[in-house]
Amino acid sequence: MKIIETRHWHVVDVHEMCVRENLYTCGHQEQYDAMFQMVACLTPTVENIYKVAEDINRHSVGQTVTNIMYMLANDVIKRFVSSTVSVFMLIPPIRDFLILPP
Repeated sequence: MKIIETRHWHVVDVHEMCVRENLYTCGHQEQYDAMFQMVACLTPTVENIYKVAEDINRHSVGQTVTNIMYMLANDVIKRFVSSTVSVFMLIPPIRDFLILPP
């Protein structure tokens, strides 16, 4: 079985987090919009979460990048897990068909 996790984030959720946590208070609207554009264009990999958190931290007071990454990962990013079954998993192992002498 193969487990697949897909992650999604949305600009609205990042905006709500920034407002709720009093983040991005030192940035201008153009910088805020650029950060939202980054969120809209990037998938939420660890590297991209770091990029966004670093940008938010640069325009905030009293936070750390790791704390912002934690908030993004737990409050903003939605995870979907699915599984697939390989066709080969449905075929019994060959040893089940062999008749071995005692």
